Amino acid sequence: MKKTFLLPFAFLLLAVTSFKAQTVELEKTYELSKKSAKGVLKRVTFENDKYTLIYVTKATEQKVKFETYEFDKDFNFINMTPEELNNDVARKRLTIGKKIETPDTYSRVFATAGPNMLGTLVIEIWERTYRWNWEYGGYLYTDKQLNKIKPKGEEGAKYQLISSFTDGATGDMICLVIYKPGAYGKDGKVGEMDAADYKLLRISKTDGAILKEKIIDNQYTYQIALTRLFSSPNPENEEEELVSGCGFVLAPTEQPKAWKQFENPKNNEFMYMEVSSNLDIEVKKTFEVVNAQWRIDELVRDGDKNVYLFGPALEPKNKYMGYTMAAETKFKAVQLAKLNKNGEKQYCTFTDLAQFEKTAMKPASQKKSPEYTGKKFKILDYNIAPNKDFLVTGQNFETGKITKYTDVMVFHFDKDGNLKANYGIDKLTKSDPGELNPMPTVMLGGDNASNMYLLMKEIDAYNKAGRALTYARLAQVKTEGKGISDVITLGMVKDDPKYYLDENFPFLSSSNGKIVFFGSDKKGRNIWFNRVKLD
Repeated sequence: MKKTFLLPFAFLLLAVTSFKAQTVELEKTYELSKKSAKGVLKRVTFENDKYTLIYVTKATEQKVKFETYEFDKDFNFINMTPEELNNDVARKRLTIGKKIETPDTYSRVFATAGPNMLGTLVIEIWERTYRWNWEYGGYLYTDKQLNKIKPKGEEGAKYQLISSFTDGATGDMICLVIYKPGAYGKDGKVGEMDAADYKLLRISKTDGAILKEKIIDNQYTYQIALTRLFSSPNPENEEEELVSGCGFVLAPTEQPKAWKQFENPKNNEFMYMEVSSNLDIEVKKTFEVVNAQWRIDELVRDGDKNVYLFGPALEPKNKYMGYTMAAETKFKAVQLAKLNKNGEKQYCTFTDLAQFEKTAMKPASQKKSPEYTGKKFKILDYNIAPNKDFLVTGQNFETGKITKYTDVMVFHFDKDGNLKANYGIDKLTKSDPGELNPMPTVMLGGDNASNMYLLMKEIDAYNKAGRALTYARLAQVKTEGKGISDVITLGMVKDDPKYYLDENFPFLSSSNGKIVFFGSDKKGRNIWFNRVKLD
C-alpha cells in the first residue's frame, strides 16, 4: 500500500523531524581462525559481562569439533578454546532451553486436516522422524503417511472444513467445520433447514476418531474473515511454542431470498470468538465496525489479551463483506479495531487517504517521502508500544513483469486508534536481491518507554550458500508525541556495505539504553561488533 500525491507542491506539506536519536558508541572487528570462518556459529551468550561464541568447525557421526571464543563487554578478545566432544555431548552443549534429551533420532505421530477436491474434511495421520544433522546444525525430518480418514457426523453426513489447528501439547487436531450443503440442519440435526451452525471437533492423532465435539449455535450465517493461532512456550524447550488455541473473526453474509431469515440485518456486526484446544469457547462476542467491506490482514494480541484487527477497507457503503475482498487492489482507507480480553469493542477507527496525506512525515535528511495510495502493500510487522500505540510496518512495491519492493513505511496509531503519523523511509539498496525481496524489519523497544526503534535489514546480496546478506539501518520512532529520527546505517565503508548482520544472531544484547549488533564481512573471516547508544 503506497500513496502518491498528484499535487506538485505536496512535498512542501510533509512534516520533517530534525533529530538524531542513536549514536555508534563502539565498533570493533576480530579475525577468526580459518576453521571457524569455514564453520558455523551455533551459539552466542552474554553473561557476567562476557560474550561467548561457539563455532562448529567439523562434525562426524561420532565426534564434533568446536572453537569457543570469549570477548569482554567492550569486544576485546580474551581467549579461544578448541574442543572435541562426543556427538551426544555436543548436541546438549548447543541445545538452548530445558529439553532433557537430545537423541540422534526420534519420531512423533501427528494429524493434519484439509479439504479434498470436493471440499470434504480429510484427516491424515503422519509419522515424522527427526534426525540430527551437524551440517545443518539441528534436526531435519522426513514424513510418512500412516492413514487417511473422512470423519462423518449424524446419519453419515460429511463435514466441510472451515479452519483447523494442531494441539501443541498432544498432536490432536482441532477442526472448525460445518456440515456440507444439504446435510446440516436445525440444532445440528441433519436434514432440517437452519442457519449453518459451526461445530468444533477434537480428532485423535492416532486413528482420526472424533474424541469430542461442540456445536456453536448461531442465529445468522457467517463467513470466516480471519483465523489466527495462539501459542505459549513449551515448558520442556524454551525454543518451541505450543499452539494452545485459536482466534476467529466472523463476518455476516448476504443471503438469497429464501434464506433471508438467516441474514444479519446489520451488515457491519462482526463476531469475535476464541477457542481453546479443549474446545472451550473462551470468548464469543459481536462488535460493530465502521465498514463491513474490510479485508482484515492481521489479528494481534497483546500481553493483556487485548485484540487488534487491522486491514484496508473500501468506502463506507451498506454492503456485506463478501468473498471478493481479497481480490481488491485499490482501497480507500484502513480500518483498525481493538477488543478487550472479553471481546468487547474498545474502538474501531476508519482512516481515509486524506488523513494519510495530512499526517505524512519523513526523516529530516531525506529528500522525499514515500506515500500510501491504498494499493496493495506488503505488511512486514505489527507492534504495540508500551503506551498502547499501534504501529504497522510495511513496504511499498511496484508490479509489472516482476514485483519490485521499494520504500518502507510505518503507520503510527495512537491508543484510541487514530492515525497520528505516517512515516516514510527511503530504501537504499538498488541491487536485485534488495528489490526482488521484501525487507526484514524489527521494531525494538528501548529503556525509555517514550521511544521505539525501527531496525531495517536491507538486503544487499546473496552469499555462496544462497543466504541473504543484510546490513542494519536504525531509526527512532517517538511513541509519546510523534516523529522519526534520521536513519543511521551500520557496517558501511565509503558508502558500501562492508559488514553484514549474522543470519541467526543479528544483535547480541540490549540493555541500559544500548544495543549490540553483530555480523561479519562477506567471507565470514572477520567478525564485527557494533554498540549503539539509543538516545
